[in-house]
Amino acid sequence: YTVVQGDLNDGSVTNTATASADGVDSNQDEETVDAVRYPSIAIDKVLDSVDGDGDEFVEYNETLNFVITATNTGNVTLDITVSDDLTGDSTTCPGVAPLGTCVLEASYTVTLADVAAGEINNTGVADSEETDEVTDLETVPVDNSFEGCTYTQGYWRTHNELFSKGKDKGKVKGASKKSDDTWNSEEIGGPGADFLNSKSTYFDVLWMSTKGQEWIILARQYIAAELNALSGATSVDVVVDEGLMEEAETLLRAYFSKSDVWNPERALEIAEILDLYNNGEIGPGHCE
Repeated sequence: YTVVQGDLNDGSVTNTATASADGVDSNQDEETVDAVRYPSIAIDKVLDSVDGDGDEFVEYNETLNFVITATNTGNVTLDITVSDDLTGDSTTCPGVAPLGTCVLEASYTVTLADVAAGEINNTGVADSEETDEVTDLETVPVDNSFEGCTYTQGYWRTHNELFSKGKDKGKVKGASKKSDDTWNSEEIGGPGADFLNSKSTYFDVLWMSTKGQEWIILARQYIAAELNALSGATSVDVVVDEGLMEEAETLLRAYFSKSDVWNPERALEIAEILDLYNNGEIGPGHCE
């Protein structure tokens, strides 16, 4: 008799013998042979592809496609469950024969927290009722090799020649009177220059009270991000998303011109990202 898969799954082979002659039957004799069972699974998790801009780096808002493969490396049939701890996805494959596989594909979008951390740790898990849980950790580096450092809007509104000359200097107790030369760059033209099409100066916008005004919240973070990039820090467009500053400028100009393009919800979303950048929570980090 040749042992079949079902015998291994059952854990034994039982064989019953009888004899008969001239109408006489013998007693039955039963022999049970225990099977040598070794249920076992292995797991392999790989980053299959990055749906991004085609460069060699994993960056914010790109989609990572993971493939998790669990293989039945034992000699008994198993019901295998595979899961991804990062995405929460899972699948169960019933009746996986020896050397058979159970595959889970999962997608994950890179977040701002991942950029700040500099890497993504993703663990694949495989398990069955007859085996111990096995895991495979895939660590994906996220590009955060940035230059320079950033300051908040509070720094930029006090470190300029208008503040140093006395205008509004009493609004911040103990603020420095030293002017940052970045203000005098060709792109800005000084704190007294017009800010976009707002009919207000950079300096005035930085000192406006937000009071729930979405455009002021966005404008102040936008100015700080612009000055940080001009001072030598890696721009927020490189850190997060090419075109973010352009989108912010488009929204601000739309507000000033009373265009339907203005979107206060999106303005606050961008302002929040710029705030993280200016505070050093993502990107080059805050200047000491």
